[in-house]
Amino acid sequence: MGTNDPRGSIWRKWDLHVHTIKSYEHYFNPSSWDTYIKELINKAIEYDISAIGINDYFTIEGYQYIYENVAKKDENGNLFLEKSNKKIYLFPIVELRTNNFIRGKALNIHILFDNKITPQIIKNDFLEKLRFEYNGTNFELKRENLLRIGRELTNSSDDDSILKAVYMQITVSKDSLKEAIDEFIKRNKERLIVILVGKSKDGIPPSFFEGNGKLNVEFNNFLNIHKDLCIFTNKKEDIEKFVKNYKKACLWGSDAHRYEDLFVPSGDGRSFTWIKADPTFLGLLQAIRNPEDRIFIGDRPPIFKRLEEEPSKFINSLSIKFQDGYDGSKGKWFEDINIEFNPGFIAIIGNKGNGKSAIVDILGLCGNSKNYEYFAFLRKERFCNPRSKVANNFLAVLQWNSGKEVKKVLNENPNINELETVRYLPQNYFEHLTAELDGHKNFENRIKEIIFQYLPDDKKYGMDSLDDLIEFLSENTEGQISPLNGKIEKINKELVDLEIKREPSYLMQIENKKKNLEEEISNLEKIKEEKEISLKKISNSLKEKDSKLTKIEELNRKEKEYSDEAKKLKEKSNKLKRDVSELT
Repeated sequence: MGTNDPRGSIWRKWDLHVHTIKSYEHYFNPSSWDTYIKELINKAIEYDISAIGINDYFTIEGYQYIYENVAKKDENGNLFLEKSNKKIYLFPIVELRTNNFIRGKALNIHILFDNKITPQIIKNDFLEKLRFEYNGTNFELKRENLLRIGRELTNSSDDDSILKAVYMQITVSKDSLKEAIDEFIKRNKERLIVILVGKSKDGIPPSFFEGNGKLNVEFNNFLNIHKDLCIFTNKKEDIEKFVKNYKKACLWGSDAHRYEDLFVPSGDGRSFTWIKADPTFLGLLQAIRNPEDRIFIGDRPPIFKRLEEEPSKFINSLSIKFQDGYDGSKGKWFEDINIEFNPGFIAIIGNKGNGKSAIVDILGLCGNSKNYEYFAFLRKERFCNPRSKVANNFLAVLQWNSGKEVKKVLNENPNINELETVRYLPQNYFEHLTAELDGHKNFENRIKEIIFQYLPDDKKYGMDSLDDLIEFLSENTEGQISPLNGKIEKINKELVDLEIKREPSYLMQIENKKKNLEEEISNLEKIKEEKEISLKKISNSLKEKDSKLTKIEELNRKEKEYSDEAKKLKEKSNKLKRDVSELT
């Protein structure tokens, strides 16, 4: 699947903190590119990761190798790896350490770049603009400077070892970082994102907060270094502070330095970063600018649980096709149309006449909308004209997430006795309500004016309008009338309810509701059975592992016995040798 899903924005797992064998601190063993790439792809598929941030300290070389030797580009220039039709999108990230960031504390800062930008541009326009201090002298973060200083720190002749030695020593200055960010933005149209990372597994250091829980002034000011700035943290209290109070998105990742850690969220192993957006730089920007709706850190977003527990309340797809035998002679209006829906908010966008009203009318038809008389497209004056008989050549199939399908020929009307499963408010319905309300109000006001004009002056009691007069005359009796009105209203409601319940249509609706509830119960029972089977498999697997462990323990015990016996035999052998020696 590419960057644009036919369902629109969907939830995907991202991990924007993965190191390569070019990081000075890594434990990938073996540290070959072939093994690294193979493990990276296989693990990403195993954990269903859609986007990866390739991190290395002070360098872009790891990402550059993948960019030049392994990755592909899609039609829009987005970089990705692929296996078995699964595309995993990649983003370049440089991880930096700053000096004396806040109150003497250092802070790691990650700079994420648009993956359409080449590694060479990142190197030229950003990395080499940074400065670091060594022995009282400022240097630009260029390879030749790093190698020269590194040779003073190690006797190695290997460039990677030399660079590792110097990377472990240096930090970049805050001022040069801000200047480099500003300069890059000017040259490349804001195609980077700043991510602040605490130097521990616990998110942002407590020293960055005042006693009242607010950020200290210096750190708060730094949050404005770039408008698209995020915080790396999975702590619930941090997320609440930054997202709600400071409108800053929070992310988390695996911080993987070894193969077994790839895509396993750092710390608790459960804090996956879920982002509801296309796996592109612009998709990420959209998410971090709307974090409350588009970013979730945890095992999985709550919507997945609702989909499992209430599958009959979510539409999966709508298909529209020719009826059997129709040759398209009266127009191909809907030929093998299939629209997939995501479970969130959906906007149907298009120019006038492109079929927006047709789609929502058909959804209303399949969902037995009670407002079908206000349909804009499926009406006798238009598509459902009985003379042209066009509509009866097309069949719509609405599929719910439960698997249930509803089929309707487009010239049908909803069955008002069946349960309304789609609440549809057509534009014509709103226009009808508006016109009705406006007309009613004007008519009522005009009647009141006429009545008041014809009252004798002595009957107006000095009032200026009929409403004022009614209020004046009602003051003394309101207290007595109000309780009686309440009783009358309650009795009327009970009578109306009883009348409704006598209608055959009401009984049919009850039966349909019962049928739908039974279907939901059946779906939940299936889910329960599937989970029980899954748990049974896990239980059997654990039993097998326990059995194997028992066998291993038995083998270890026997091995120890044999070892002890061998030791005793050796001791006897040595004693015999000594005895023989003494005899000779």
